Amino acid sequence: MEIKTKKESIDLYEKGFFGNKGLNWYSFEDYLKSNYNGKIVIRERKKFGKGVLLYDLSKEQVIDFFNKLLRSEHKNYWMNAAFPKEKALVQGEFYFSERGPYFHCSFVRDKHLRDALDESKEHIYGLRALMILKQFLSASSYSDFEEIIELFPNSVIELSVYDINVGENNYRNTIFWEVRDY
Repeated sequence: MEIKTKKESIDLYEKGFFGNKGLNWYSFEDYLKSNYNGKIVIRERKKFGKGVLLYDLSKEQVIDFFNKLLRSEHKNYWMNAAFPKEKALVQGEFYFSERGPYFHCSFVRDKHLRDALDESKEHIYGLRALMILKQFLSASSYSDFEEIIELFPNSVIELSVYDINVGENNYRNTIFWEVRDY
């Protein structure tokens, strides 16, 4: 299987196809109804990869952000519960290169994925790349990882691994943010 667009990857993520995912809201109204009071990430839907990405917002900041927009613009954004960046163990992108397994990753704590990779990245090849993932992913998360690479053997897998369980599925310490072939 191949995932040819960012929209297709996000649609599969939203449906839980990659195993574990975070708590998400696809409208401002749904977020307000949830009465969730933890930190939030706002993402722009239309400008994938280059659009608005705001981390660790309080409920008041989220409300302020949406109040500044025209109501018709609300649909351009979605939100997820922010994961505890201070609990991140390793974050990055895995795929099978012409040299075999490859993990482009960061062990920086206190930063979300994009910022962690900007600050410090390592390039790990071969069996060591798989062994690092096996070491840090919980058994359930590693099982999800194996299923993803079986279904999408030529895809890049973007993930964050934490030292606590995260997401909607029990006993998982990993979020698979994106699987892509584009």
